[in-house]
Amino acid sequence: MSVAASRFAAESTTPSQVASDLASLNINSTAAHYTPSEGPTPAAQGGGGKVRAAPTTQAASNCSTLKDRAESAFCKLSRWTRRDFRHGDIISIPYHTPNLDPYVQEDDSCLTYTDEGYVYSKRRMLIVLWIHQQDLFCVPLFSFGGKGIRGKPEWLRKEYVSVRNKGDKKFDNQGPCPPVDVVAWKKPMHPMTAVQITGGTKVNFSEDIAFCGRTTEDGYNHLLELWNELWMKAQGEVWRN
Repeated sequence: MSVAASRFAAESTTPSQVASDLASLNINSTAAHYTPSEGPTPAAQGGGGKVRAAPTTQAASNCSTLKDRAESAFCKLSRWTRRDFRHGDIISIPYHTPNLDPYVQEDDSCLTYTDEGYVYSKRRMLIVLWIHQQDLFCVPLFSFGGKGIRGKPEWLRKEYVSVRNKGDKKFDNQGPCPPVDVVAWKKPMHPMTAVQITGGTKVNFSEDIAFCGRTTEDGYNHLLELWNELWMKAQGEVWRN
């Protein structure tokens, strides 16, 4: 068994089950699927969304991921530890970036002013690539307003890969390479979902994390190969004075 294979337990959801779930949903309805920039909260997922029998430090009587003892009124800490995470997990977190969109309105509830400028915050979904001692290394998911990868300039599309719900035989691949297969819990991913391969993000275990699904083993290995390919190409550029 390969190192990558040892990271993945046997799938508990069969392709026929996923196909049946997909068939029963209106894939164009916002409520029928996960939108990457509107990730669910731990409360919405119930117990943070963990549906596997993995060891956890969560109190059995409390399905919230928040600690019983809050550090302060301004600090949210979860109970997750390293052993709660697996390669390929799809998670949802509070995601903060400098606002670079000139069309965002000042009264947008996602916009916050700080001493260093405006910050835009959403709950975004990400895929866990690997796990360190205190942090996850993840890549973010986007749908670009429902446009998918075709909403990006041609020269940028090689830095993205489409996400396909396992068992979806009507999938329209928008990217230049095969898609990454995933199994989402509760409802499928938006059909225009894409991974930004170059968008590495560090996530601390104590952040307000919800679990939303997982890639398949083949999907994870494919994503890792794409990441390594772009990483090696970028590192191979000559030193510039």
